[in-house]
Amino acid sequence: MSKYRYGDLILEAFMEFRRPMALEEVIEYVAEMADKSVQEVRLSVDNTLTAAWMHGFVRRDKDLYCLESIIKPDANEPDEARSTGSPATFIEPRLDSSRVKSKRRRRR
Repeated sequence: MSKYRYGDLILEAFMEFRRPMALEEVIEYVAEMADKSVQEVRLSVDNTLTAAWMHGFVRRDKDLYCLESIIKPDANEPDEARSTGSPATFIEPRLDSSRVKSKRRRRR
């Protein structure tokens, strides 16, 4: 069995609270949602968050973890469209970009 577990619940925690979270907060959320004790999920959540941090999916600032954007910014786009740690401010401008609209037109 994989040691990186509860990734879906960790992502759900970040999307639910939409703010940087301490490791303990994430562990408590996962334990509650998985209906398990904090001790049962602690190591798996810690391993998964550490792996996410090492691969650049999560940013760590002191003792707080923050979800990083997965979409790489275009060099041609203005700085305000780049990640600020909030998914809504980063993704929404890209949905209106001409590149996305042209891809939608080609699919039709």
